[in-house]
Amino acid sequence: MDDEARKKDQGAMGNADGMRNSNENVELADKMLYKAEVWRELGQPERAMELYLQAEALYRQEKDGLGLATLMLRIGELQSILGRLDQATKYYSQAEILFRSVKSNLGLATTMLDTGYLQSRLGKMEEASDLYFKAEAIFRVEKDDLGLANTFLRRGLLQNSLGNPDQAMELFLQAEALFRSEKDDLMVAHTLQSMADLQKG
Repeated sequence: MDDEARKKDQGAMGNADGMRNSNENVELADKMLYKAEVWRELGQPERAMELYLQAEALYRQEKDGLGLATLMLRIGELQSILGRLDQATKYYSQAEILFRSVKSNLGLATTMLDTGYLQSRLGKMEEASDLYFKAEAIFRVEKDDLGLANTFLRRGLLQNSLGNPDQAMELFLQAEALFRSEKDDLMVAHTLQSMADLQKG
């Protein structure tokens, strides 16, 4: 599910751009971040990580807390995809601290969503559920329907894994409706597949 990252956290950086001191180095680091995402989705994690590290050096040089926070989140997602859950936890923790420091609520909520998914993979279902509810509360305050949709989808998957199919279906339906309202056809398809898998039992 981590490949949802670009869509679900698109506001993580944008909602606090006004606080950024953008210059050539920051813009270059942002471009590196985007290129790294392309390599990640092409199944080239080594190339992605190389660009992440180059971007990190520039963000640190320019003291760009928001860029650095987003970078830590993205590296955490990559580590999660690669199954390096301890490393993912470390990067998510750094991202959370940085998003709090720059007061990026959407970045914080997105990090909670990813951390919750990580906790569910570790079998820590209560921790996962708690993080999902915290993320949902922030997305509601920020009126971020895409973030809400992803939260409902994650909560639905969690309920399914806990053996609560009725609750899972209700959450999937809420996620589907919001993804449709956001015209996110890819995530509508993901949600419909989750519903089909649920009905197969």
